[in-house]
Amino acid sequence: MPAIMNNDEQKLDAKKTSVESTVDELRSRLEVLERETLKIGEKKQKLFARRFPLLYAFCAFVGLLFVWYGFWTLISTIPILGNPYVSSILGIVILIILGQFYNNMI
Repeated sequence: MPAIMNNDEQKLDAKKTSVESTVDELRSRLEVLERETLKIGEKKQKLFARRFPLLYAFCAFVGLLFVWYGFWTLISTIPILGNPYVSSILGIVILIILGQFYNNMI
């Protein structure tokens, strides 16, 4: 009976190795596909930006506006940030900290 278990373990190890190699191969193919897709997307984006600069700028502005509105709405759902004094103090503290980081980086 131990020889059968040993044989079963060998078969299981072979299957694991096979599955791992298949997963590695699929990951590498996925990485290549992702890189190619990003290259195509970048080319199309640059072409669109060159061909329609005003429309591209307008789309970027609308996207930025939606992000701002989303953050504004999200922050308004946090009860403590509804107090303007707390929001102002927190904003000043964040700007001071960022200013210190900026000064130290230069």
